[in-house]
Amino acid sequence: MSTTGYAYALSFARHKEQAKLYNKNHEFVNENHEFVNENHDFVNENHDFVNENHDFVNENHDFVNENHDFGDDSLYIYV
Repeated sequence: MSTTGYAYALSFARHKEQAKLYNKNHEFVNENHEFVNENHDFVNENHDFVNENHDFVNENHDFVNENHDFGDDSLYIYV
């Protein structure tokens, strides 16, 4: 093989190896995007849970306030 032929073969081999690395990098990036999307889904589900919890707390506060109002009314002696 001539020097030029060897240089071309070496260049092709390097190019092929770079293409493999490039593809592996893309696979890694795609997997990372999938992980980020799953994380966003989890965060959204957590926000939904937090909102439901806030609703429950607000309902509990309403109940407590109604109970206090009833308690206040029962302190009066009606004649």
